[in-house]
Amino acid sequence: MIKKIFNFWKRIKQLVTEFKKRHRKARPVDLPLPDDNILDVAEYCINYFRNRHHKLIDVHFLMKVMYFIQAVSLAERNRPCFSGEIVAAQHGPIMPALVDLYMGIYGSFPLEVPIKGLRPVEDAESKALIERICDVCVEQNYDFEVLSLISHMGTPWSRAWNIAQQQPDKNEISNEALDGFYGSEKGLEQLQHYMLAKAA
Repeated sequence: MIKKIFNFWKRIKQLVTEFKKRHRKARPVDLPLPDDNILDVAEYCINYFRNRHHKLIDVHFLMKVMYFIQAVSLAERNRPCFSGEIVAAQHGPIMPALVDLYMGIYGSFPLEVPIKGLRPVEDAESKALIERICDVCVEQNYDFEVLSLISHMGTPWSRAWNIAQQQPDKNEISNEALDGFYGSEKGLEQLQHYMLAKAA
């Protein structure tokens, strides 16, 4: 009995220590950054979810949100919202730059600490598009699993993933592939159903 009580309080102490570590005052992380703007857009998403919706997100959810931001940008504006590689992984599209940075700091935990040296997203049209997609994900209670399933629906991810089974280094999802699908009638229908109509 005494041993059980001791183990119980030991576990409580561990949980308190973990809580304090997770909720200590956030200090910006200073790291070398790539030249493209994918991290600028990523941080805008993270901050928007946190400040507008009081929601902390992890890197897995973030990458699916950004995939659809890029898809909508190409479908609506005929130009990408950000530069940076997108590749097909087992559970949907991912961005290696985000994996390298955020997984190294947080693993699968929520993204909390701002990254130093990033440029603000200043284009009003891009900001509005990013916010629309983020709002839809909150309004529809989309999580990582749901967004992953949507990204699998006969999309550029499916084609890239199938090719990668035979040629692992051929898993890139190019902007041309995204534009080709989501700019088509079928792709626009899919975006309209899951992303656009709800955000209008």
